[in-house]
Amino acid sequence: MEERKHRRSTLERRRALLDATVEMVGESGYASVTHRAVTARAGLPTTSIGYFFASIDDLTHEAMRTFVAEEFERLDVLSAHLDDTSAPPDQVIAAFAQSTEARGTESLALIEAYLRAARDPASRVVIEEYLRAADALAQGASALAGAAITPETARGVVALINGFTVIDSALPGAADIEVKKKALRTMLIGALFEQGQEEAARALRDEHPA
Repeated sequence: MEERKHRRSTLERRRALLDATVEMVGESGYASVTHRAVTARAGLPTTSIGYFFASIDDLTHEAMRTFVAEEFERLDVLSAHLDDTSAPPDQVIAAFAQSTEARGTESLALIEAYLRAARDPASRVVIEEYLRAADALAQGASALAGAAITPETARGVVALINGFTVIDSALPGAADIEVKKKALRTMLIGALFEQGQEEAARALRDEHPA
């Protein structure tokens, strides 16, 4: 019994370090992630990082991978819910437009991950994993909305969603939900016409005429 308690405590300490790292990246950028700052935020001794991670870079990398994985678990739950409830296309588009809203330090942490990947090729694996998962999710969500899109169009949808998240983070309220819904719908309609799926494009357009 004591061994189980110790193991739970160990996992909780490791998780506290990961959570503290993501929070600090979102609040102040990667430069703020130091042994002393992270352990102070996590409420742990300064030696704790060395117990779980080979270096501060190892901690940061694992923290961001964990964050990205959990972000997609959240969106997967949303996608599954919409699928199970047979939501109409406009509701699907609205739900994913809503998901672009900035969520404080979480959204800023993702933006920081993009910036770090731009400067440091070794850090690009996190963004590569994020984009692969995001592309798949965009294709699945678009299919629910009645739009079977190509991988290239899915990447465009992801770029649009990320762009709105950046705008919301910098200027809260600059793009309301109706602007986002219209942008997503317009992109999907255009993609369907380009792919020769004119009937599906017209159905999506006529469901919510401009």
